[in-house]
Formats: sequence, structure tokens, C-alpha cells
Amino acid sequence: MDYVVKRSRRTRSIRIRLDDAGAIVVTAPWYALPPMISHFVEQSKPWIERQQQRMTLKKNANPILNWEEGLLSYLGKLYYIKFAEAGEKVSFRDGVCWIHPVTGQEQDIKKTLFPWLKNTAETDITVRVKSWAEKMGVHFGTIRFGQQSSRWGSCTGDNNLRFNWRLVHFPPEIIDYVVIHELSHTVHHDHSDRFWALVAQYCPGWKTHRAFLKRQAVVIER
Repeated sequence: MDYVVKRSRRTRSIRIRLDDAGAIVVTAPWYALPPMISHFVEQSKPWIERQQQRMTLKKNANPILNWEEGLLSYLGKLYYIKFAEAGEKVSFRDGVCWIHPVTGQEQDIKKTLFPWLKNTAETDITVRVKSWAEKMGVHFGTIRFGQQSSRWGSCTGDNNLRFNWRLVHFPPEIIDYVVIHELSHTVHHDHSDRFWALVAQYCPGWKTHRAFLKRQAVVIER
């Protein structure tokens, strides 16, 4: 592994960090010998590789799933996918998404993980819709879910709402923005200034959230 060493007279231990580009930077005491530093870096290799993988995924335009690296984004946080011999079908603990029972094959993982994510998304988003509708003083018809190929949410002329369940991969504030956006359409069925004013009233950071969603690929692997 290539790394840069920075000597310091104020530190008494060897430390490792990654810079913004993912390069390894080692801070070491002035008296630390090169073999000591090299040995420390080698021992830290698993940690370094995990951090570099996380950085790579965050830079990806679509940080939702990375089967090759075994990573999943759930409610905006990254988790490593691992397999449990017993327990719940899907659970999240200490930065790990545990899945049971699966063979470890990608298709088997999807058969277990995707239905769980979809059911979780439907429950979570439904609660958010009802809560925000009450706060906004608006009324809606039905709520349906799918995996639309072109949008994250929609509102019909009859005020029926439809959401892309894959929103479950994103942070809660992003999900709330989509919910507020569609509920605002129950009042203004357009994107007029009055519509955006209503969105801004309940979601001041809507521009940032909209920009985030534009960077995501809507067409997601099934």
C-alpha cells in the first residue's frame, strides 16, 4: 500500500486517516522507525480498505447498492451485507445488514432483502404521509407504491399518491421532501410559484433535496 508519512513531535502514537481523494496519510512520532510504520499500516489494511470502499460508494452517482463490494444504503446510511445463520430475515446492527437465510448468491439476497425493504418503505412512507398531511392541513386519496422508472413520486388529479419504494435507500429528510412535494400537489396541481412556496413552507431545504434526487438514477436494478 502506498502512503504518505507526516512526522509530528506532538504525537506519541501512529495514526492513519484518508484524505478527500482516499489516499492514506500516516501521522507518526518523529522517532518512529519506518518498519514500525509499515507494520502498523499493514495491520490497519482491513480498516483502510473498508473506508476506501465507503468513500467510493459515496462518490458514486447512485449510492444505493453495490453488490460487488457488498454494500447497501438504507435510510441514508451505508451498511455491509453479511449473512446470519439464524435470526430475523433482515436486521441492522453496528454498521452491518444481516440477512437470513440466504446462500450468499446475489439472486437469493435480492429475494430476501427486496421484499423486506419494500414492506418497510411502504410502512414508513405511509406514516410520513399521514403525519405531514395533518401538519399541512391537506387531504389525499389513496397511497400506492411501485418502482417507477421515471419518478420518485406522483399525485393524480384525484389526489391519489404513488411513491417509489426505493426511496427507502435515502435519508429521512429526502423522503420527507418527496412526501411534502406530492402533498403540495393536492393543493396546486402544477409547479407554479404558489406550489413551490407551499413546499418551502414545510421543507425549507427543498432545493438541496431536489438536487440530490436529480443526481440519483431513477432506474434501479430489480
